[in-house]
Amino acid sequence: MHNWVARRFETIDKYHPDMLWFDMGTDHATDPLKIRVAAYYYNRALEWGKQVAISAKGAAWVTGQIMDYEREGRAPMELTDWVWQPDDPSRTNSAMSKASTRPARRLRR
Repeated sequence: MHNWVARRFETIDKYHPDMLWFDMGTDHATDPLKIRVAAYYYNRALEWGKQVAISAKGAAWVTGQIMDYEREGRAPMELTDWVWQPDDPSRTNSAMSKASTRPARRLRR
């Protein structure tokens, strides 16, 4: 797992991303490795003078994450006091089940 942390640090330092998005179904918000990555990311953002965010499903990260709901229909239907975003596939068939051979052409239509 320490290699996982090192790869996240490399991504953060190399690309200065606006958002880290994690598609993992875990509810271990107090995992020390994830807390280490979040602290590193937010501290680096302070150095860059940039606002950043972490997005994930469920309570996978520390307080302050953007809640990600797979498929908009699973998202809250009322006003919330937290930030969230829907995560809808761009095709009716799951993108995981069938890879498109011509995605650019489909996007141009």
